[in-house]
Amino acid sequence: MGGRKAGTPNKTTSQIRDKIKDFLESKSGELEDIWNALEAKEKFQMFNQLSRYIIPTMQSTEFKMDETTSSVIKTQLDELSEEEK
Repeated sequence: MGGRKAGTPNKTTSQIRDKIKDFLESKSGELEDIWNALEAKEKFQMFNQLSRYIIPTMQSTEFKMDETTSSVIKTQLDELSEEEK
């Protein structure tokens, strides 16, 4: 079988990331000037867009409560309130 082994980093992707990183580092002074010229709303939008690359996005979850779950929670709350007395 050809190709790279599982878990081996993609060389082209690494090279492209390094070039982008080098470019951004060389333009950091300009980026700061651009940032300072932005309005508050634009800064928020830019921060929000860039933070996606640093901060993991949380998945939304949905909680459905059926009668059994509701009954269990009610019982536990009743027991806790009895302990408080």
